[in-house]
Amino acid sequence: MTPPVDIDAAINEAMPTEEPRQHYTHWSSEVGHPCERFLYHARVDWPARRLPDVHLLKIFEQGRDIEERVRFRLAKCKERFEIPDTGFPLTTLEEYQISGKLDVRIRQNGLVYPGEIKSIQDHAWKRLPSSGSEEVFPNSVVLDALSGGYWRYRMYPAQLQLYIFGEALAKRVSPERALGFFIFVSKATTEEKTIWTELDYEYVEGLLQKAERVNTAIARHTPPDRMPFDLKVCGQCDFQHICLPDVDFGQGAKVLPDEQKYQICRRAWELGLKDILSRDEFAEEASLHKTIKEIGHGEELLIVEGEDGHAEIRGHAVKNGWKHDSFDVFAREGVAA
Repeated sequence: MTPPVDIDAAINEAMPTEEPRQHYTHWSSEVGHPCERFLYHARVDWPARRLPDVHLLKIFEQGRDIEERVRFRLAKCKERFEIPDTGFPLTTLEEYQISGKLDVRIRQNGLVYPGEIKSIQDHAWKRLPSSGSEEVFPNSVVLDALSGGYWRYRMYPAQLQLYIFGEALAKRVSPERALGFFIFVSKATTEEKTIWTELDYEYVEGLLQKAERVNTAIARHTPPDRMPFDLKVCGQCDFQHICLPDVDFGQGAKVLPDEQKYQICRRAWELGLKDILSRDEFAEEASLHKTIKEIGHGEELLIVEGEDGHAEIRGHAVKNGWKHDSFDVFAREGVAA
């Protein structure tokens, strides 16, 4: 029997679409991107930017909903949180052609402390330290704490550091106590975890030099060199269709575009992230791993491409046959450990 209505399809069709937005400046949320060529394309080739698909649109929607929920909670606090409707504009870094809008800030004793609200996957959230008001972490610790998650999480410290530096230039923070904070929110539970961090002048200087190099490249109409190929970053780049040459994954690698097989890998990855599995989930995970071994049998490296990411299945020859080593999933929303 066929259902009278395909509800999933109806919801997907009703999702609002996005249009490319022109970059007159570098967005503070993107300055931490590991590829300078991406920053160049974002400003010069913005009409050609790949638009987010339905899956990514729903992720963006979830992030906005979580941010609004946190803003509502902050508004009920006794502390003096300043929560603007559209964010505090960053105007002190105009000479570097960097702009942004700060989520929230605290004003205390004449000083300002900028903050950013970020929703992240629960497994990445659990790996983060929690400082509350007890400890201020160096920027390097925050970078290390985020390094094991989705690669885009590593751009977050750059954004906050630029905001702290911008407030310092505006003399709204003390040079001796230039601090900011993240409110990280688990997408699974909506529980918050606050991390305070201090201004890292050397790190910010590197970001400003990067922005200036890209600005020079834009003025000369000459794109910067590509970063060394990284499948996680380049494979998910919004400008890969105009930037990437044909990719060689190396000897022994095979690329297989197959949405069904990719979803098998992704489901196994999702189950692997859970702390506790039900009896049915445990049996499903075992069955999926068996299927993945069969998919990758005989291939040293099999790249299984799907609509929202890819999986890498690895193996090697042994005396009496073939040994399955591992598999990783690199989806647009996260990466397997």
